[in-house]
Amino acid sequence: MPLNNSDPPWLTPKPPRRRADKKETSVARRMGARQHAASGSKAEKYDMSTEDLLIEHKYTDQGSFSIKKVYWDDIARHARPRGKEPCMVVEIQGLELAVIKLETLQSLIKESQFLQELQNDTHKTLRIEEM
Repeated sequence: MPLNNSDPPWLTPKPPRRRADKKETSVARRMGARQHAASGSKAEKYDMSTEDLLIEHKYTDQGSFSIKKVYWDDIARHARPRGKEPCMVVEIQGLELAVIKLETLQSLIKESQFLQELQNDTHKTLRIEEM
């Protein structure tokens, strides 16, 4: 609602749900993720997914956010049958954080290092054996 009756509509603060929806759309675009209909309340659970991740997005203007293990376990329970890893993107007062398991991070680091080695060593080749 406008701060006073003479304020223009664009000065009206956006409701928290609308801000959260815009943030979620922005994160999905930047991650190359596909958003799920109705923020995952339909057939596909949780907010978005990439080829490798099932992602839940949370946004708060508060100074803290709590992640309960039971909530994380539920994301993981829905991710694994689809061959995905669970992930949470949490925005706390403008600070964007990604929460993933340590083993997922280690795997991403190894993959990145391997790709960097390939890029740096133009003589290295990959042998693909026929099956």
